[in-house]
Amino acid sequence: MNTLDQIIQKQVDYIMDSFDFRAASEALRSVEECWINALDVEDREFELRQNARERMADAIKSAKEDPDGMGFCCTGCLEATCTINTQEKWARVNLKCWVEQSLNDGENYA
Repeated sequence: MNTLDQIIQKQVDYIMDSFDFRAASEALRSVEECWINALDVEDREFELRQNARERMADAIKSAKEDPDGMGFCCTGCLEATCTINTQEKWARVNLKCWVEQSLNDGENYA
């Protein structure tokens, strides 16, 4: 049976191998506010990969510090989450690339 760290690393490796960073980089060209658009075209995929790995590491660290919550890290264009269920001995790492999303700040109500 694998340890928590082994399961998490396996999932990160799978994401890094299977996530279509090239397509994500191209899609993000349409998001004017995304940080990736300040980079040269030839550097975008590499930097997106690096940023994804860092976001996942931050989410994993956060989840390990509070296993009852969800580790979350977002740059605005990339979102990484990590969920650890210590009772079930289960973990999940996810990476999302946001091309479009609403940016509601929320509102007070009576």
